[in-house]
Amino acid sequence: LFKYETDLGNYYHHQAKNQDKAAFFRKAAARRKQIADCLMWDKDKGAYYDYDFTINKRISYESATMFWPLWAGMA
Repeated sequence: LFKYETDLGNYYHHQAKNQDKAAFFRKAAARRKQIADCLMWDKDKGAYYDYDFTINKRISYESATMFWPLWAGMA
């Protein structure tokens, strides 16, 4: 979702020239990053981990999804 929000923010800024929508999506992306950093970032290990909302806890095992924040430009 972060990637979609940043892409849409860039689209509305550069292509559609709609600064209100650009600001909306950029703000949403910033908020999502803030939440992801709080819930999923492990500063000691220097990586993002999955978060299990059913038990409200970050998962401690490593998986391929750890690289999604890098791909999305969040990290």
